[in-house]
Amino acid sequence: MQECKTLGNYIREKRMEKGYSQKQLAQMLYVTESAVSKWERGANYPDITMISALCRVLDISEHELVTASNDDDYRRIKRESKLYRRITDAGFITLSVAYAIAPVICFIVNLATSHTLSWFWVVLASIVCAFCFFPSCVRFFKSNKLFWYAVTTFSSVTVLLIVCGIYTRSVRWVPVAVASVLLGYAAALGPVALKSFKKLGKAKFLVYVCALFALTLLVLLGARILAVFPLARAFLLTIYCYSPLLLLGLVMLVSPNRLFSAGAGTILIGLMASLANYVIHLIFPGANMDKGVYTVDFTDWSGSINGNLMLILLIVSVSLGVGLMAAGIVTRDGGKSRKKEE
Repeated sequence: MQECKTLGNYIREKRMEKGYSQKQLAQMLYVTESAVSKWERGANYPDITMISALCRVLDISEHELVTASNDDDYRRIKRESKLYRRITDAGFITLSVAYAIAPVICFIVNLATSHTLSWFWVVLASIVCAFCFFPSCVRFFKSNKLFWYAVTTFSSVTVLLIVCGIYTRSVRWVPVAVASVLLGYAAALGPVALKSFKKLGKAKFLVYVCALFALTLLVLLGARILAVFPLARAFLLTIYCYSPLLLLGLVMLVSPNRLFSAGAGTILIGLMASLANYVIHLIFPGANMDKGVYTVDFTDWSGSINGNLMLILLIVSVSLGVGLMAAGIVTRDGGKSRKKEE
């Protein structure tokens, strides 16, 4: 009964701080005035279904209501969060006003100097694009904020590129530029997007690399329309650059753990880096790449520094990769042994 009286006194104290009468509090909670009176006199407790509404009306936390005491940390955090919200709101409003005034000024200047609207559209598209990249713009979306941020920023960049193409009277390069931007977005946000596809399991990385590979080929096809270059050789070079990642994706499908996958990736990247000069020479025979072969001579570093460094890189990457793969196998076997013992 003493605890009930303590809770009642706390409710009465908080009600009086808000300046509410028992009747007003009862109306806010959709209960009778006598119910509020019984709470404050300690005759009974508020119903558990009333806790959330009572805390909201009295501006207290559920922990404060249960303990019938003020939570200083909670109130400090609440004050700081309100202050932060006010600052961000003020910043967003200020930025919005600035971005709204800028197009108006450009509109007037363009008409005054050219007697027509020309570069104004490029400036307008640029301002909209810059505004979309401001993180506070996603405040209008309640959920999936990262997704909507990516959609709005990518759309604004696409519109800007189209406007620039129309202004320069040359839109042939626009699809290639849009595909290049899409490739960048896929590279940056692909891993985050694939997290929601749990059914892919270990194949997520392989799907991610295949998507980037396909987009890269698409960009090359578009670039070939704009400029003349050996497309087949460009494809071969792209395949070579992606081959370690594609092989690593296949290894991850069958690898026992991440250590094993990391070791395989280290070896593949070391091999690719070491053979890059030779492969580029095969694909582009006219390239000045030391005839595709580095000279290795640890007694003469001045003339063989590239070959010596590449050999050291290959030895280190293979050694480190083998060590990681061995650690991965040992870890897997150790885990199986512990499970059997249990």
